[in-house]
Amino acid sequence: VTEAEHLANRLGDPYGSLVLTISICLIEVILIAAVLLGPGDHATIARDSVMAVSMIILNAVIGLCLLVGGLRHGALTHNRTGVSNYLVMIVVFAALAFAVPALIGTPDGAYEIWQEIPIIVVTVGAYAFFLYRQMGPQAHEFTEVAPVGAVQASAYSTSVSTRPSPTEAAGPQMSIDVVSIFPEYLAGLQLSLIGKAVDRGQLSLNVHDLRDFTFDRHNTVDDSPYGGGAGMVMKAEPWALALEHILGGGSGAEEGDSLPSAGTDDAAVGSKPTLIVPSPAGQVFDQRIAEDLAGRDHLVFACGRYEGIDQRVIDWAGEHFELLPMSIGDYVLNGGEVASMVMIEAVSRLIPGVIGNPESLTEESHEDGLLEYPIYTKPANWRGREVPEILLSGNHAAIARWRRDRRLERTAEVRPDLLEKLDDLSKDDRAALERFESERSNVTE
Repeated sequence: VTEAEHLANRLGDPYGSLVLTISICLIEVILIAAVLLGPGDHATIARDSVMAVSMIILNAVIGLCLLVGGLRHGALTHNRTGVSNYLVMIVVFAALAFAVPALIGTPDGAYEIWQEIPIIVVTVGAYAFFLYRQMGPQAHEFTEVAPVGAVQASAYSTSVSTRPSPTEAAGPQMSIDVVSIFPEYLAGLQLSLIGKAVDRGQLSLNVHDLRDFTFDRHNTVDDSPYGGGAGMVMKAEPWALALEHILGGGSGAEEGDSLPSAGTDDAAVGSKPTLIVPSPAGQVFDQRIAEDLAGRDHLVFACGRYEGIDQRVIDWAGEHFELLPMSIGDYVLNGGEVASMVMIEAVSRLIPGVIGNPESLTEESHEDGLLEYPIYTKPANWRGREVPEILLSGNHAAIARWRRDRRLERTAEVRPDLLEKLDDLSKDDRAALERFESERSNVTE
């Protein structure tokens, strides 16, 4: 059983559950066969005793697994479809084992040949049909579902708790879900201020492995593109199942369950989660967008790989999410993980309470359309380079004006395109810009 459990963990559902089930059945068959093949005139009594003891042991093992599972994982989500299928098969096999012999068998429980063959055929057929459902088209109905509220970060060396403390009964201010085939790539989000925000319950962070929503032996998430061309395209079904899982509150939406649609009140902008798909073809992400996203309740990041994601599932997602294809610049990356981390950090730090000193947010680059001014710290003289005297003067008004001028000067030199978007510059700001332009012209001459 131990070896079967190791193999089951490597195979994953539904094959893992099947391996464990068969291994336990083999133990029962071996015990019964040992008794039946042994000497003695009471084989039937011995067989019945072994059957009874085996079932008691099997039930004890199942009960212990349920108990240990509850203690290790907390509240687990109920897989209604999978359980109902198992119960139906248990009823069918119980009828074959107990009801049929009493109806058609002889008083001593023996069968004639003409009785044995139909029972064998029915039993094998029922079990084959069950295995076909478990490993075939309905395989997703028998897949383990995630614990309620758990962070899907099994690839991380340490798990992140998103459960708020009693003093934070209001819950997290924002929920963030990330879907990727490399969940360990997102481990850096546990660090620094974002990790502390998660620990404090201000932020809920869930990382999902896309391969958990595949059901073939190789956990395939991609295939060749229609129409030919280089590279591979990410398949639609794993993405749809992953996003349904998130829409269902992380509990795994069953196939056919109702989802929010564009024609319902729940689908109104603001009530649906925001799905961000990193893509070079998306809108360019900037500070204004970060500020807008910081006011949302639920962000979902779909980290594509290879040549991208099947467009059909992108179109489908637009019916259930507020869809935002987003680019972080005019260049191409291997996948969406790095871009997602950039956007998550830019958005998360704007959530009230994540940054210790809120005033620091108002003086940063891009906050009001300008780049940040130069900054200095002790010592005042470092390797012959002095800190500007005005910063040591104690004249706060003069320091504020100096910093404003330096922001204008730096923006004019590095990002003049940002100045073109500003229409609220003061008279002093415009005078400073004219002075910088004149000085630069003199240097050029």
